Amino acid sequence: MPTTEQDTQQIRAILERYSKSWESMDWEGLKSIWDPDYEHILYIPEERAQPIRGWAEVEAYFRHAAESVIRVGAMQLSDITIDVFGDTAYAFCNFHFEAELRRLAEPFVTGGRDTFILRRKDAAWKVIHYHESRPHTS
Repeated sequence: MPTTEQDTQQIRAILERYSKSWESMDWEGLKSIWDPDYEHILYIPEERAQPIRGWAEVEAYFRHAAESVIRVGAMQLSDITIDVFGDTAYAFCNFHFEAELRRLAEPFVTGGRDTFILRRKDAAWKVIHYHESRPHTS
């Protein structure tokens, strides 16, 4: 059984793959961090009013991104917290995202908070839930 430190390093590598895949517009890399067999996948991007449910909808989201994104300037994660509970883990972080989108004349710049929930599957960590939100502004 891996140590908590090994698990944490593996999960950090998944977060790194997530951010680098966005920056390189590697849609297959983004999909590779997910567990497509998990029945209750949820993907909650801040720009959508409703959550994306199930693997087919996650794939459709990334297909739409591939058609909509011209260039990604940055997908940076910071202030990462990871905790492991046996075969389940979560990661929380802040994000900063910059991109050029086909539907917008100006660059799209946003930031906020991300929560990833992962499960260990066949000795590897996979994302089963993703939630991003904007920080509260007063």
